[in-house]
Amino acid sequence: MGYDKFKVNPKGGLVRVAYKFIFAPSLSGFYVKPEYAFSAFYLDAKNGDRVPSYMQTIMANGGYQWIIKRFVLDGFAGIGVGWGNKTELNYHHGFIDYYGWLTLTFGIRLGVAF
Repeated sequence: MGYDKFKVNPKGGLVRVAYKFIFAPSLSGFYVKPEYAFSAFYLDAKNGDRVPSYMQTIMANGGYQWIIKRFVLDGFAGIGVGWGNKTELNYHHGFIDYYGWLTLTFGIRLGVAF
């Protein structure tokens, strides 16, 4: 779901598995988060063919999490090592890959704690 800014008609999925180590007595504060991500997509190539893309990465993320009453605001960035068959765009709907091995991610999450 979302906006296809590259006009490649992507169809597939992304799975991310991680664990946060928070360095604060409460749930608000700085954290580090080792993460594994797997991306599997089919998309339109420049030559018109429908091509698969399967990528994996292991990343080290750092961030800060605020909890205000029941609302959560989380900002993070990470770097890691990736492998698989890359696409022409080097974008895998959950991380960006450079040089065929370096992966980057960043984001802001909003949520509700329960």
